[in-house]
Amino acid sequence: MRDPIENYMKVNCMKKNPVFIWSLVSVVIVIVDVLVYYFAFTNVSVNPELSVDAVWFRHYSTLVITVCAAIAVLSVGFTLKAFGLKSSTGKVWFCLLLGFAFWFVGEIIWWYFYAVDNSDPFPSIADVFWVLGYPLLILGTLLQSRMAKIKIPLREKIVVLVVTLIIGVIGVIFIIYPIAVEPITEDFTADAQFYSLIFPILDLFLIPSALLLVFKYRGGDFSRAWLIISIGLIITAIYDLLFSYTDWQCTLTFEDLFCNAYLILDPVYISFYLMIAVGATYFRQALKASA
Repeated sequence: MRDPIENYMKVNCMKKNPVFIWSLVSVVIVIVDVLVYYFAFTNVSVNPELSVDAVWFRHYSTLVITVCAAIAVLSVGFTLKAFGLKSSTGKVWFCLLLGFAFWFVGEIIWWYFYAVDNSDPFPSIADVFWVLGYPLLILGTLLQSRMAKIKIPLREKIVVLVVTLIIGVIGVIFIIYPIAVEPITEDFTADAQFYSLIFPILDLFLIPSALLLVFKYRGGDFSRAWLIISIGLIITAIYDLLFSYTDWQCTLTFEDLFCNAYLILDPVYISFYLMIAVGATYFRQALKASA
């Protein structure tokens, strides 16, 4: 059966389709962000006032993420409104809305500490909100996976297990164990160690729950929407693993390779929020097309 959103896109002009518009806007935002980061990085030794060390870049780099997080929260909220809180699907979107709302608050706090207060935002109260958001996102994906009356073949279950184990083993060997045994110092505090550990651990729960949705929703009315959202969640999980590793290495070695890793990771991070927004928009359009 053809996805109703495809029928909707054929009947309606692409220029008036919110999915097409938001997808195009998202691509433009990511490209512009990469160009701004490249411009700021190349000006480090040429013109410090235009570089990544300047105040303007601190505000830009954090605010663009915060704005993208706000877009994701609004899009998820509109989708929840479309389904209604009383429906089973609505409860799933309610969990996702709360989870992303916690992360949005975390982004605001991070922006304040990093750009306004000019202090190190990690660890801080922002991390508390990110931690609170994880269980809700995991719960939302598991509820949706349980709702889907689609049996996953054994071969695909094995793929989910193997991918999770590979990422888990790599995470434990290179991130979780080394950070766990790292001595507490003035630069690497107990709080920093705790949050550097809890995020990778939570990611190892988020990845398989998102992978299950990828395999369960490869066909059907809302397949592409869940595929976009699931891939977005996997991207942020991998981002967090890399962030924990590079931030820890930066604290220990102060090497530019690790301390400047955010120049590559940040555009990936905003793409995650934008994928959530596009996926949620896709849902609303699929619901509208099937009505």
